[in-house]
Formats: sequence, C-alpha cells, structure tokens
Amino acid sequence: MSRFAVILAAAGKSSRFGHPQHKKVYASLAGKAMWTFAAQAFGQRTDVAQVILVIAAEDREMFDDEFSTLTDSLDIQVVLGGAQRADSVLNGLRAVRPEIPFVAIHDAARPCIASPWIDAVFAAAEKSGAAILATPCSATLKRADANPSDADPIIEQTLPRDNVWLAQTPQVFRRQLLLDAYAAYAQNPHAASATDDAAIVEASGAPVQLIEGSPLNIKVTTQADLIFAELALRALATT
Repeated sequence: MSRFAVILAAAGKSSRFGHPQHKKVYASLAGKAMWTFAAQAFGQRTDVAQVILVIAAEDREMFDDEFSTLTDSLDIQVVLGGAQRADSVLNGLRAVRPEIPFVAIHDAARPCIASPWIDAVFAAAEKSGAAILATPCSATLKRADANPSDADPIIEQTLPRDNVWLAQTPQVFRRQLLLDAYAAYAQNPHAASATDDAAIVEASGAPVQLIEGSPLNIKVTTQADLIFAELALRALATT
C-alpha cells in the first residue's frame, strides 16, 4: 500500500465569503469548524501518513488559541502559507516527509469529501502519477464581455461544453513529479495565476488523469454555500 501526505489548503483570504469576522475555513458547519471535516476524513485513513494544514500567517495566533489542542489530537502539522495559493501549497510541499511518495492537495473549504472518491483518485494517481477529482460540465457556458459598458456584463460568446470538466480536489501526484513541476513553474512569469495544482503539473507537460467526483464535493465560497454543504453532509451520512 502506497503512503500519501495530504496538504489542506486553508490560507486563502475568503474575500467572497463576506463574513466580517471569520474566514470560510473557520466558519461553523454542523457545529464544527469547516476545516476539521476534511482533516478528519484524511486523518483517519491508514494510507495517509501525514496531514499538513496550511494557514495564513495572519491567522496563526487565532488558530493556536482555538485549535491547538485539536491539531495535536489529530496529529496535524500546521504550516504558514504565502502570498498566492501556489506559494502556500509549495510551503506545504516542502514540509512533506521525503519517504512519502505521493502528495494529495485538498481545499479545506471542501468539507464534504467522502472515502469512495478519495479511494478512486488515490488509486488512479498510483497508476498514472497524477490524477484529480472533477465533474463533467452540464451547464451551458457563456463568456462575458471583458469590458462591459455598464454594470451588468453581456454575453460575448457561447462556448462548447463538450469535454469540459470542473476541477475539484483532492488532486494527487507523485511527490517528485509535483516538486519538479513547481520548480519549472516558478520560472513562468504567469506562475501566480495558477488556481490549482493540476495546472502547474499540466504546464510541465505531464498528463493528469480525470476521475469523476460528485457535485456533493462542494467548495464553499459564499455563506449561502454553507446551506448546501450541510445538506450534502446529511446526504452522505445516509449513503
């Protein structure tokens, strides 16, 4: 059985969440801080040898006050993030123990991750070296005018949705492949624009396998998403 390290990305600014006091990963969901759902889902697995939570430096004092006992009990290593998402994940990647061959990156704001989906993407990464969860796009895609003349954008183009997938996490890679991809991507002038790790690996030329996930694996972005996340948790508890 291969061993995996899991990096939980929790260092974002949560600018779209709109809460005056809490970032989304610390928001209460079903009576618990949101980040703890993913931490427990991965931490209880026998194939996960290390869980690393990457938080913003500005949150460190608050985090230690509220969650230090919990991180100790869950055996979670806390690492400080950087200016951009890629910087934060790279800080987590540097903390992965060298004997662990595979690394999974998961959004801490995806609390509804379930074991069957983890099983599937872990197995795919073992075979191919790089795999992510994703769902086929079923919506009609519209590109908006980049420079609208009024407050409301207009449709510039309808895009074909054939072969379009919506990326999720976890995204799982052979550790050395991910290290090499990050090293190469650091030389890219657009490196800061990467919004997921698959894009960084793609830029290195390595293929990344798509494993179908579920719409229940929701990423919480706004406060309204908390309602859907709680419903998803209830649905998963009954399956």
